[in-house]
Amino acid sequence: MAYRNLGMIIRYCKEIDDIDAIRTLYLSLVRSKVEYASFIWSPQQKCHTKTIESIQSKFTRYLFKKINGFYPKFPQNIPYKQLIQQLDLPTLENRRDQGKIKILLNCTIDSPQILERVHFQIPPPGLRPRNNLFKVRNNTSPLSTAMKLYNDLERKPDFALNKTEFAEFLESISVPD
Repeated sequence: MAYRNLGMIIRYCKEIDDIDAIRTLYLSLVRSKVEYASFIWSPQQKCHTKTIESIQSKFTRYLFKKINGFYPKFPQNIPYKQLIQQLDLPTLENRRDQGKIKILLNCTIDSPQILERVHFQIPPPGLRPRNNLFKVRNNTSPLSTAMKLYNDLERKPDFALNKTEFAEFLESISVPD
C-alpha cells in the first residue's frame, strides 16, 4: 500500500515544484501507512528493516532529483544517510525506536495484561550506580525491545518533562543501533 501511494505521489507531482507540498503528501499518505502500529510489528531482522527503509530511500532520491535536478546515484553516489540529513527526515527505524520509548515512558499502554509485564528494577544500595530502570527478559516482544532501548539510552529523560519537552528530548538524542 505504501509503495502504491508513493508511486501515485511521484506520478502526480511531476508538474508540482513546491517541495513542501510533495513532502507533506509523502508524510501523510506514505509514512503514516508505514508507521501505523509500528510498536507492535516493528521488524527485528536487518533485511526487513532495509525493505521498509527502501520506501523512504526511494522518496528521498526522488525529492533530491526534484530539488537539485540530478539523480543522487549518478554522477556521484550520495549515501542514504546524507540524503535524509539534507532533507531533514529521520530514518524510519529511528522513528520506530523513538515511538517505542514514547509509548513506554508515557504509559500509554491501556492493557493491564501488558502493563503487568513491565518490570521496574529497583537497584539495591551499593557503590556502583546502575542505569537500568527496567528488568528485561531475553526476547524480542515489542515491550521487551522498548525496555532494552530505554536502558541503552546514553542520556535518560526526566520523568517531570511534559509531552512536548519529552518529544523534543527524544528528537535530540540518537537511539543506539
